[in-house]
Amino acid sequence: MPVLTISIVIPVNWRRSLAKYLVPIS
Repeated sequence: MPVLTISIVIPVNWRRSLAKYLVPIS
C-alpha cells in the first residue's frame, strides 16, 4: 500500500470507531 493510501485509510477507520463510541454516549 502506498503511504498516501495508509494516511487516508487509517484516519477514516479511527474516526468511524470513535463515532461508534461517542454517538451512544452523547
